[in-house]
Amino acid sequence: MTESEPWYGVFLQAVRDGFSGGTIRRESKTFTFSPRLVQPYDFLRKREGRDDFERYLDSIDQRFFEVARSEMYRKERGWIERGVDSGEIRRVRVGKLEALVPRLSTSASVGIDSSSIGDYWRIFGLFAIPDEVSAYEYLEKHLGLPKTHNHEEIRWSKLNPEKRGTVIDRFDQCFSVCCQAALVINTDVLTGAKSQIRDRISNLMDGCFSGYEKTQDRKLLRGKFFEMMNGAPMHCDPDFSPLPPGEVVRVILKRLSKQDGEFVECTPLVAQLHSHESRPIQIADILVGAIGRLLGESKPILPLRELRFDPRKIRSYPKTKAECYYFVE
Repeated sequence: MTESEPWYGVFLQAVRDGFSGGTIRRESKTFTFSPRLVQPYDFLRKREGRDDFERYLDSIDQRFFEVARSEMYRKERGWIERGVDSGEIRRVRVGKLEALVPRLSTSASVGIDSSSIGDYWRIFGLFAIPDEVSAYEYLEKHLGLPKTHNHEEIRWSKLNPEKRGTVIDRFDQCFSVCCQAALVINTDVLTGAKSQIRDRISNLMDGCFSGYEKTQDRKLLRGKFFEMMNGAPMHCDPDFSPLPPGEVVRVILKRLSKQDGEFVECTPLVAQLHSHESRPIQIADILVGAIGRLLGESKPILPLRELRFDPRKIRSYPKTKAECYYFVE
């Protein structure tokens, strides 16, 4: 065991404690602090004991901080790199800041949901969620979002203006903590549609990637989405009636599997859960609701970036507007 080995465990525990917050007992002392995103700099800077979290850190043996200065960013298996590689933490960028988020579950998932903007536009979003437990804990503890009384779930439509404002004000951070990739389509093609839903979703998906096959980065982007979502449990809200959630999942994954004009074998895993039973659906609901609000007010939705949409894929429909946005960690 190297000298830094026992301190590495202390480092991971501090990241988890900071993220979860609450009352933490360390040796003979008790500390109570609000949940926060721990930054690597927290272990390197001079602390002044301004709150219980700083006092919690100061209670750790000072030899830990001496080792941290050399091990935090060390090339080849430094603490951060090691934690990411082992699946114990994630590095999250919020603007220019870097934060560390503990992984509280090991399986990735996908959340699919939609939201309306006024009478004409409808947001349709796919979110690759690397850790649904930490994402859900962030919504509950960091943002303080309440659950509904009937089925105990977090829903954008049930949030009061103050809580919606909290999500909007911290959207960049919320988005980065909750998902590692997203594809969002803002369109009027799905508004009020009750027929050809399968074809409409297929054409919307193709419009994000088709027409640009010779563009290497577009091809790679489609491949990345397919890699993250193929074989991962996909949770879909029943927003696309009469097409059931399982069929929506299969349509989406099939369109993502297209490579060089051919569909490759894919493994759609449909999570047959109601929204109150599914964290990914609730996470997607909050994200797509916030995105709809921001787009409706013509505000930026960073870190999402616009992806040029091929309008030829939807020109056969009476309504033919679509905008596409994406993010990949």
